[in-house]
Amino acid sequence: MKGSPRFEICLFVIAGLLLILPLRLLTGVAVSAPPDHLTVSVSETREVNAWVDFRFSALPEKVKIYQGDVLLWQGGGSRREDGDLTLRLTDNGALLRLELLWPAELKDAYVECSLEVDEMSDLRKGFWSQGHDDQLWNLAWEESQ
Repeated sequence: MKGSPRFEICLFVIAGLLLILPLRLLTGVAVSAPPDHLTVSVSETREVNAWVDFRFSALPEKVKIYQGDVLLWQGGGSRREDGDLTLRLTDNGALLRLELLWPAELKDAYVECSLEVDEMSDLRKGFWSQGHDDQLWNLAWEESQ
């Protein structure tokens, strides 16, 4: 005995739906919130006035301070450099990039940096440098500030 083609198609569609629905529920992408340690908090950015002071053990040819791609300050040519700049701070502080260029014949030079920001404690950094040097300076203040 042979069945009707319409009846067989209906049975095939019903069987497919009965198999697809549970599989879709089991393997579907569930939308959920990411874990707390993976979330990034967005904090406000504020501009503050700062004063930077450099002391060098040798004469640098060039000194520049960048925040991101923005040039904040530049100097060079003396053993002590200082100047005013405007920083964009978040609750986490800021990240500066110091670009230094030294004479080719110089082996090593010591650099001392000091940064004074309105109503915050002074930050200091010291490091050895030579040639064309890029240094990152992560500005972070204590929570009690």
